Amino acid sequence: MKTVSDVVDSVWDVLTKPNPGTGKTFSRFYKHAFPDDISDSFFGVVNCLPVPADSIQEVEVNVNVYAKDINIQRGIADISALNAMTISVISDLHNFNNDVFDLEYSFGGIQRETTMNAHYFNLRFKLIYINN
Repeated sequence: MKTVSDVVDSVWDVLTKPNPGTGKTFSRFYKHAFPDDISDSFFGVVNCLPVPADSIQEVEVNVNVYAKDINIQRGIADISALNAMTISVISDLHNFNNDVFDLEYSFGGIQRETTMNAHYFNLRFKLIYINN
């Protein structure tokens, strides 16, 4: 049986592996939540909804990618950065293959994080553990 930490660790591992083309990941990723003293302009957070104890575990995983607003006074999102990070995350997770779990993209949407003068794209994936 997998726990919340197992799920987050699995997805975080995929997203933090160096990109074969550039040798670098797109941005910094945090597990469960971002730190209070965040100074990064672009970053991501991996977390998940509660994990069921079924024999085949289906888990909803959130990957939120954040970008500081390009105009803080007007609250205008950096759509270009959000799109680039979103495409990178979807591509990395879509192209990842293993014998332990399967990932499917469910949906996504942009939200505003007013306390950080940033917007984030909330990506939700369905993760199915094949072998418990």
